[in-house]
Amino acid sequence: YVKDTYFLAQYLLTNHHIAMVPGSAYGKSTAGFLRMSIGTENIERIQLALNTLKQVLSSNEKPWMLE
Repeated sequence: YVKDTYFLAQYLLTNHHIAMVPGSAYGKSTAGFLRMSIGTENIERIQLALNTLKQVLSSNEKPWMLE
């Protein structure tokens, strides 16, 4: 389980240059989610971000997870 989606969003931005917004910014019911805006990016950058996100989330290094 994620410690905090804010922490995960900060980790992604700082370490992988992927900007995401914690769901808690939109209310309690979305607190366990992240949001990504892709409206102004070209398809190549969107695909790169999604591939990087997939790689990060499936790696063994997960400092945002509860121990």
